Amino acid sequence: MYDPAARINVLTIQEQGWKAMTVATAKKMTFEEYLTYEDGSDRRYEFNDGELVEMSPATAFHNVLMMFFSFYLQLEINQSK
Repeated sequence: MYDPAARINVLTIQEQGWKAMTVATAKKMTFEEYLTYEDGSDRRYEFNDGELVEMSPATAFHNVLMMFFSFYLQLEINQSK
């Protein structure tokens, strides 16, 4: 029997070949500066101890999984009304 939850646990960042990239800055950034930071690209960043870490884009598997969860969450919400 196929267990999708078991497959999710197996997928790790290393298996996908993703690499986190830290953007070097002369001084650490404050959280307020992070909230207003714009580099003119469509890249997304995490804030980690005053440094920006570029986030990997979502995979096709991630998008399908999110649609699956959204569908069933909405179904449960509608049934509870």
